[in-house]
Amino acid sequence: MIELRNVSVTFTSKQRRDVEAVKQASISINTGEIFGIVGTSGAGKSTLVRTINLLERPTSGRVIIGKVDITDFKGKSLRDIRLKIGMIFQHFNLIHTKSVASNIRFAMKAAGKPDNEIEQRIPELLSLVGLLEKAHTSPAKLSGGQKQRVAIARALANQPDILLCDEPTSALDLDTTKSILELLKDINRRFGITIVIITHEMDVVKSICDRVAVMGEGEIVESGTVYDVFANPNHNLTKQLVRHSLTLELPDRLIAEFKGIIFKIIYRGSQAESPILSEAVALFNLKLNILHGKIEYIGGKPLGLLIIGVAAPADTIAALFKYLQESTYSVEVLHESD
Repeated sequence: MIELRNVSVTFTSKQRRDVEAVKQASISINTGEIFGIVGTSGAGKSTLVRTINLLERPTSGRVIIGKVDITDFKGKSLRDIRLKIGMIFQHFNLIHTKSVASNIRFAMKAAGKPDNEIEQRIPELLSLVGLLEKAHTSPAKLSGGQKQRVAIARALANQPDILLCDEPTSALDLDTTKSILELLKDINRRFGITIVIITHEMDVVKSICDRVAVMGEGEIVESGTVYDVFANPNHNLTKQLVRHSLTLELPDRLIAEFKGIIFKIIYRGSQAESPILSEAVALFNLKLNILHGKIEYIGGKPLGLLIIGVAAPADTIAALFKYLQESTYSVEVLHESD
C-alpha cells in the first residue's frame, strides 16, 4: 500500500516567488495494482510521484509505504526504502558508456549485491525483457523500445516492491508503446509489483491501469477505476481528456449534407452488447444510418460510442430520443438540419 496524505510541494523560483507544484494531494494505491496518474503538461504529476521515493520531499503532508511513514527518512533508512522502489523514465537514463549488462550490474553493485548474485540475475532480467542477446551491446546501438526494456530490467534488478514509471512510453511509437505496456502488465501479473505510471495519454491509462487519478494545476481533481472515469467523468478536465480519447470526428461535408438529425449515443456495460438500435428500428419503423462508432473494452467491460443519423417526422424523432435516453447511458443531439 502506498498512501500520500495531503501532500504539497512548493518550489521557490529564481524570482523568489513560491510555486505550488502539488497542492494537498491525497491518494491510496493498493498493493499489486497498476495505478495511473494522468494530466496535461505541468499538472504536477512527476513531482507528486517523486515524493513516493522522496526524490522530492513534501513541503507538507505525509508519505506512507506499507503502513510505515517514511516522510522523514534519511541516511540508511532512506537508502533501504529506495532499494524497494524501482524507477523508469521517459528518456531511459541509461549509462551509454556501459554495456546493457553493465547498466544492470551498476544498479546491483550500488545496492551492495555480491558478484555471484549479480552475474546470475543479469541474464534472468534480460531474458524477462527479451534482450538476452543484447547483453554486451552499447545502449547507443539500441532502438528506443529496447532502451526502455533495459531500463525496466535495471529497475527490477534489486527486486523492488514498487515500480514508478515517469512517462515511460511518450518517446516511443505506437507499436513500441503497446509492447512496453504489455511487458509492464506481464511483470505486474508475474511478480505482483505495484506499478505507478505517469502519463498525459488517456490511451495508456485505458490499456494498462486498474485505477487512475487525474491531476490539474497541482491538484487531484478526480480519481476512481479506469472504467468509471472513462464512462462517467465528473470534472471538466477529466471530461476534456476523455473526450479527446473517445472522440469520433465526422467530416464537415457529411454534417452539412445530412438531412435529418444526428445523435451521439454512449453505452455502458451490457448496453453496449444489446441490440438497442435494431429494436429501435423495429419499434419506430424508421431507417437510420450508423455514421461512426466503436466499442472498447476497458478492464474487460464494454464502453460504446455511436453516432447515428435519422430522418423521420418530428414526433417519431421525439419518441426515439426518449427511448434512447431510457435505454442507453447518454444521448445528445450533434446536429439537426433545418
